[in-house]
Amino acid sequence: MDSPTYNPALLAPDVSGLASSLRRPLAERLLATLRRIGKDGAPQHQLVLGAPGSGKTMLLRALRTAIEADHDLDQRWLPITFPEAQWDVARPADVWHNALDYLVVALDRRGDKARSADLEVRVANLARLPDDEGRAALDLLTELSSRLERRFVLLIDTLDVVLDRLKRDQWHVREILAAEPRLMVIGASARAIEATYRYDAAFYDFFQLHELRPLPPSDVPRLLAGLPAHADRDALLALPAAALQAALTLLGTQPRTLTLMAHTLRLEGALRAPGLVAAVLDAHTPWMEARMSALAPQSQQVVHAIAEAWHPTRPSELAQRTRLTVNAVSSHLHRLVSDGVVERVPLPPGQRQGFQIRDRVFQVWLLLRMGQPHRRRLLIAAELLQTVLGGSDPRAALAPHDELRALLEPDDPDAILRIAPELRAAFEPMARAAT
Repeated sequence: MDSPTYNPALLAPDVSGLASSLRRPLAERLLATLRRIGKDGAPQHQLVLGAPGSGKTMLLRALRTAIEADHDLDQRWLPITFPEAQWDVARPADVWHNALDYLVVALDRRGDKARSADLEVRVANLARLPDDEGRAALDLLTELSSRLERRFVLLIDTLDVVLDRLKRDQWHVREILAAEPRLMVIGASARAIEATYRYDAAFYDFFQLHELRPLPPSDVPRLLAGLPAHADRDALLALPAAALQAALTLLGTQPRTLTLMAHTLRLEGALRAPGLVAAVLDAHTPWMEARMSALAPQSQQVVHAIAEAWHPTRPSELAQRTRLTVNAVSSHLHRLVSDGVVERVPLPPGQRQGFQIRDRVFQVWLLLRMGQPHRRRLLIAAELLQTVLGGSDPRAALAPHDELRALLEPDDPDAILRIAPELRAAFEPMARAAT
């Protein structure tokens, strides 16, 4: 973890390799896949799904560094790193042309200056073949693979953007990737890609899927302690354990959130959980406002209602909150799930499903921006969590809030959920002791 927060490409290699990655277990599984393929085996293309800030870009960067540092892998594979922004892609030719551009960079980074310069000239000459540029670019890419005696690993961030822009050519691209053993894709996406899960779609059952889930909060101190010494890591580990666990419970444990927590602590020093949570959420404001503004007005209503409920909610409940029809709410939920904003979760008992905000930070940021009483609920929840997790009587944290003290009475153990659902696990031991 280190500055910058949003562009891992600017990080130095010594802080972006496997040793510094909180996603090391998945990285090692992907590296093992490369080792198993051997020199002539057919590649199994890979797709990593994860919410924004979950470490996808850092994972791809760590893979590139690890491949180049491993003698056996480096003799058989050459990683080609695509940038996060793939807005220039409109046809398959653009993908192969971009791969050549980034291969120029890869060769230069490896010290192969002559071959890099020669390839740069050959790529520029492709523009003179507009009618057959795509075929020529692909042929040049595979020719170089054979000449270098290395297969290429295409590390494609935002693969969802690339495939969405190639909708008319997806079957053609699949045929090429399925038939060409010299190219292997390891892609990343912030959302499920329709072309990979629809039965009749081009990439159905084509990629091996991996999901970057939030890290278990109780494991975070151990994982941080296993990273190389660094100012960000040390700032988090210096925080009292109860304050860290309270903040992790409310904000989630995605790597980007941990980085922002560390930056806040380095700037402001040790904070109690409420101040830390508020500061981190404030740092997310420009991005979160952009996410909310990008939604249609009625989708904004649905998202607002889900965040306000602060627990998995059924479409019928959302219809009541928003005064929309259940059919309209269901339609918006389908789109929000597809876009990765909302996720389905089981509601016991039975087969019912509820919906909640997928991104933990987005959920609590919305509460903070709703004003009173929701902001107050959030900050009181942070204080209560730190108090209980620190082994103190939670009544001390509630002392300034007379109207909330009754929520701790043992005859209504679920009443604490009216503040925040995250408090259930923290207060269960107290409720059991009271009965």
